[in-house]
Amino acid sequence: MTVRRKLGTTLLLGALGAVVMACASSPPPAEQQKQEKWPEATRTDYEHKDDPCKAKDGTSKECSTDKDCCEGYVCGHDPERSKVAHYCVGG
Repeated sequence: MTVRRKLGTTLLLGALGAVVMACASSPPPAEQQKQEKWPEATRTDYEHKDDPCKAKDGTSKECSTDKDCCEGYVCGHDPERSKVAHYCVGG
């Protein structure tokens, strides 16, 4: 009985090994082969050129009151630019 068990176990392991090797060496499924990479972004016009909330050079515009700024902006100090002048900054 032990000889039959050893023979059966050996055949079962051999068959399992053959299945594993066959699956491991097969090409990937067709879905994975057809997938293409996403194209790189080539768009350069993300910012509006005539933004009324910005100065002509693209920086925040100077202001004296909140009415000088667009909606969503407040007139305040921009410490990166100047501690004296007021600029429209995001509110």
